[in-house]
Amino acid sequence: MLARQTKKVSDGGESLERVAADVGDYLRSARLRQEQDWWLWGGGGAGLVAGILLTLFLPRVLAGSVDMAVASTAMNAYRWNAGISLMQSGSPGGWRSLVDASNLVRANQEALRACAGAAAKAKKEQRCTINVAAPAQ
Repeated sequence: MLARQTKKVSDGGESLERVAADVGDYLRSARLRQEQDWWLWGGGGAGLVAGILLTLFLPRVLAGSVDMAVASTAMNAYRWNAGISLMQSGSPGGWRSLVDASNLVRANQEALRACAGAAAKAKKEQRCTINVAAPAQ
């Protein structure tokens, strides 16, 4: 009888060791998962920062109109409107001068066209008369 009880205690001890090993494996797995999660979040954050930096600085080194396409996409506007917004914010006085010059040319298109034709025909500079509107008050 003592031998049977000793065997039961021994079997119980082995079962306890097996359960302890299983719990240890589970905890080790949980630690590894936590470490993997940390690396995953770190890699995602690094990718996000790299993407933002590439979006900001890569267009400067790429050829042609890529930089303009990126600017218009970032501003969520057509290229023309994005350019206007950039010029207005970069130099409000310069933008106002551009608008004024455009209005002056538009108002005097016929006279300027005739003057350009006369300059081409004479093959030298020509003086032209244009009309300038009075400033609005």
